[in-house]
Amino acid sequence: MPFTLRNLKEDLEDVGSRFDGAPDLEFRLATEALELEQSGLSYQRVPPGYRFPYGHTHEKQARRGSARRRRGPARLVD
Repeated sequence: MPFTLRNLKEDLEDVGSRFDGAPDLEFRLATEALELEQSGLSYQRVPPGYRFPYGHTHEKQARRGSARRRRGPARLVD
């Protein structure tokens, strides 16, 4: 079975500066780089004291979240 191996932090462009919010917001989109067809994946680092400035919903997909290091509240909506 073929697979794609990528380092999300080193191989993908940081597009966090395109959003209104914290100046050091880090946001890397991996969906296209990993050639995902029915799911999406991103790497996000939101500095302490800030919130991610945008949200979205899905019609069919369930949202999964994972946080390695986190301080402060986080909310995932069903």
